[in-house]
Amino acid sequence: MEVAIPGSPARTQAAQDRHMAELLDSIGDGFMAFDAHWRVTYCNSSALAHYGLRREEAIGRVAWDLPELGGDGEMRAFLERAMTSQAEVEVEAASELRRGVWFHLRAFPLEDGLGVTFRDITERRERVRREREQAARLAESEARFRDMADSAPLPIWVTGAEGRLEFANRAFRDLAGLPLEELTGDAWLALLHRDDRDRIGTARERARGTREPASWEARFRIRGEWRWLRTVSSARFDEAGAFRGYVGLAQDITDERQAAERQRLLVNELNHRVKNTLATIQSLARQTLREGVSMADARERLTERLLALSTAHNVLTRQNWESAEIADIVREAVQPFDGPEGPRIHIEGPRARVAPQVALALSMALHELATNAQKYGALSARQGRVDLLWALSPTGEALDLEWRETGGPPVSAPATKGFGSRLLSSLTAELGAPAAIDYARSGLSCRLRAPVA
Repeated sequence: MEVAIPGSPARTQAAQDRHMAELLDSIGDGFMAFDAHWRVTYCNSSALAHYGLRREEAIGRVAWDLPELGGDGEMRAFLERAMTSQAEVEVEAASELRRGVWFHLRAFPLEDGLGVTFRDITERRERVRREREQAARLAESEARFRDMADSAPLPIWVTGAEGRLEFANRAFRDLAGLPLEELTGDAWLALLHRDDRDRIGTARERARGTREPASWEARFRIRGEWRWLRTVSSARFDEAGAFRGYVGLAQDITDERQAAERQRLLVNELNHRVKNTLATIQSLARQTLREGVSMADARERLTERLLALSTAHNVLTRQNWESAEIADIVREAVQPFDGPEGPRIHIEGPRARVAPQVALALSMALHELATNAQKYGALSARQGRVDLLWALSPTGEALDLEWRETGGPPVSAPATKGFGSRLLSSLTAELGAPAAIDYARSGLSCRLRAPVA
């Protein structure tokens, strides 16, 4: 009598087979096993559902005798290739039973036949197809953008989500004087002025965080010199709404900034000049009214002095108020005192330039000397004349000017100082020294020293 012993090899194998069957039934992939004669030895639930079979209909039957399997030519060709080669084979194929459905098939040799798994990959293939189409559309769109950007007159650039430069158009490359490979990534940062790097880095990081439009100005080393660029950019997104980086325009604003700086300096200089001019006019008015003359005479003298001041301003304006040629200042100052028969003031001296304040002081001094000569000195007599000569000092840093009158009435020193005398005595601030006046009986002379520009 035989006694079955619990835990014997036969019972253990049966338990293992049941456990394996349960596992195979629980997976989503279809699984079938065949012996060497193509009889079905196993078919899990997913495979039975796919072919519309019951287990008892399939087990033990030759696969190709089943209409559901025999009609699947793609499956049969695949299995026969695997059985013949006795090697693992994989393929992706369209189902002949279910239109539009794709499977991933994997066949592998078993000890007494062949096993095969198949998985529905239709959704994955469709997803991959959509992704490829999207990538192709994106590539086409980017190609069109690059073609258009390369035709644009302004520099255009594109960065990725991490801020690295991905594209710079032809105008950008021409501006930088570098090929694209020397600008992409973070290479362009080497052109940025080190004093601007922290500021620009903070601005770019903030823009990437907020996705807001950004604009900044910075200095870049371009073709051996520092140039100011202004960039304006906007965030870009893909079809799914994911942030892709920034696209922006760059513009060289060096000339614009220099013009703005010049304008600022000019405004400051204009304010300074206006204040000085108003102070000069105020002083002229106060000193003129102190001379004890009638209101009509005071008005006439003040008008003449203001015209002399205006004449000097005209000379300086023609020279952009940088400096003035001494001959121009002298000629304009004494021209109103020439007689109808010709010049009565002989001027002579080398070319030299003087600063604006020096030019104004000399113009007013010469006007007072000429006015005095016309009223009381050489120019009041028919045969009188004035020689106005100048020469450079031995060091070349100053001009020595001499006003010398001859042929006029006898000269004597005035009992009191008028406006002209006070003016000539107060030139220290502008010229560095007061005028030296000699009231010689034969004719007045005056020596002035003025620094050259």
